[in-house]
Amino acid sequence: AGSGKTIVAVTLLENGFFLLSDDNTYIRKRGATIKILPFPIPMKIVREDIYKLPILDFLRGNKYPYSERKVYFDISRFYPEKIGKDCSPELLFFPEIATSLKEYKIERISSKDALINLFSQSPNLNDPELNRNHFDILASLVKTTPSFKLYLGKDLHDLHKVINKMLEEGR
Repeated sequence: AGSGKTIVAVTLLENGFFLLSDDNTYIRKRGATIKILPFPIPMKIVREDIYKLPILDFLRGNKYPYSERKVYFDISRFYPEKIGKDCSPELLFFPEIATSLKEYKIERISSKDALINLFSQSPNLNDPELNRNHFDILASLVKTTPSFKLYLGKDLHDLHKVINKMLEEGR
């Protein structure tokens, strides 16, 4: 929580990307094929971050459900054309807010580190077999998908260009 996932998602939405989900991601594996499924539940963003992104102007001064720290909003209500269809993942990013940086910084991480990141953000399933299956799907995902740590600095305006270039190069 508070790592910058929603900031990245909204920044990319603003620049031509589509949303499948924010905090809750559903993954389907059939044979060797892994798909990320759309699940656009309301997004949550730290209240102060509303003022960092122009696309969130509609949240300013409005009364949306919120916790003490976060504001909840349904992006599909405002941008229904931005909800994507299921797809195979090409890159995995693990954002982390790094306010000491002027711009963002991207560094490749190992499959092991990606798996630790994913599993630490996963729900604790009470059934050991479900946990094992979940772990196996995540392990397959990180073996086949390049993974990166994305340090979020103060300026994200070119982030979409860098990610597009990475996708084109098949990194």
